[in-house]
Amino acid sequence: MKINCTRIIQLVTLASIGLFAGCGNIATVRSFSTPYAEPSGAGDVAQIRVITNGMVRAVPGQSCINWRSPGAGVMVAAQKGFANVNNHDLQMPKALSETTVLISGDSSIARSELRVSANVPIALNFMSQGYISGPNRYSCQKSLSFIPKSGENYEAIFLEQGSQCLSKIRAISSNEAVGVADVAVTNDVKFCNATDNL
Repeated sequence: MKINCTRIIQLVTLASIGLFAGCGNIATVRSFSTPYAEPSGAGDVAQIRVITNGMVRAVPGQSCINWRSPGAGVMVAAQKGFANVNNHDLQMPKALSETTVLISGDSSIARSELRVSANVPIALNFMSQGYISGPNRYSCQKSLSFIPKSGENYEAIFLEQGSQCLSKIRAISSNEAVGVADVAVTNDVKFCNATDNL
């Protein structure tokens, strides 16, 4: 039996391409195991408390999602097996919103307080654990961006509550008694390039 080496190489090459295409974008996969990198050096910064029952990843310096961007990665995750940056504490003022009071004792909620660069956009991506209803599976997928102001404190809440997805970012007053201020101006975002999610 004659072996066609060229044909075997072609088949192996096609199988390899299919395998990698099925795994998704390498940068996207890496963004689950890479922690978000806080800004270093002298520059204007703000602080953000992220609260979720899913996972929130960030892309600093962008108003769109590009997991190849420097510093992109996990801010907080309620599930194990991902980059663990939970429970960072910057001594931010406590927010007094109705939502934070309702979830204050919920052990399925993950939190972290992190520094972000000010006066430039940051894109946040929320993925919930999802739930099953009959033959269907649902999950929250939300991406938004905003521009933090220098020296300000923010609270970002991303929750899946039944069939509802809650996502909001609020500025927090430095006076604890005042509590949560106006909602920060946010924009829904997509991938920077159409190929970033392939």
